[in-house]
Amino acid sequence: MKANQLLFSCLIFIGSPAIAGGGGGGLGNIVHDPTAYVKHVQNAAKAAIAEGQRANAYLLQLNQWENELLQRLPLDFAGIAPQLEQARSALNLYKSYQSTLVNLNGSIGNVRNRLNLRFDEARLLNMDFNQYAQREGQHLQARNVERLAIAEQDMSVIQGLQNDYSAVQAMQSKIASTVGTHESMGLMNSQMNQLVATMVTVKGQLATSSLQQQKQQTDDDLKREAERLRKIENHEKHQGVKNRARQFFSN
Repeated sequence: MKANQLLFSCLIFIGSPAIAGGGGGGLGNIVHDPTAYVKHVQNAAKAAIAEGQRANAYLLQLNQWENELLQRLPLDFAGIAPQLEQARSALNLYKSYQSTLVNLNGSIGNVRNRLNLRFDEARLLNMDFNQYAQREGQHLQARNVERLAIAEQDMSVIQGLQNDYSAVQAMQSKIASTVGTHESMGLMNSQMNQLVATMVTVKGQLATSSLQQQKQQTDDDLKREAERLRKIENHEKHQGVKNRARQFFSN
């Protein structure tokens, strides 16, 4: 069983995770109040939408600037050409930035949808979310194939969000050196950093739990193999004694 197959869905644990009971470290012991995670997702979505709207408005301004320069270009080519190159560079940069923001908004929506699916399932089971988290952890410890597949889907969505935000940050570093930054960009980064930081913390906890379980599984497998070899050895010894006794009495 691969380590990542033992990871419990980040959607279950994101927020303010705490280890219940002060011991263990197994997946089934991690519980939390999910309201903090919901708030992070909502705030990140609002901030990303606001930054996307600002980027769209700036793209319109850049398009207008390009058109004005093109109209003046035949009259003053030497003076206008450098400005036109600058305008087109900024325009292309913001088009790429806008594209990464679109992807980020889609990923945030995917995370919210996965979370809603988990909430709905908990309600159908007539459980609060901590009870549901405990139940899911037990299923994964038991290597329930169906629940593992669902958890892996959640993990994929979480990873997609992190990847898309990394792409946004990469574009922002280029924008800062050429066009500058904006207040809405800083707000979005603040909200996204809160969301991503929580994910990283939880994924680290889950990875630790997963590795611990994997190590326990490996230890158990080694013990079983040692016991199997011991039985074979004892059987062979016993068979050897029988063969020698048979030879002795046949002489």
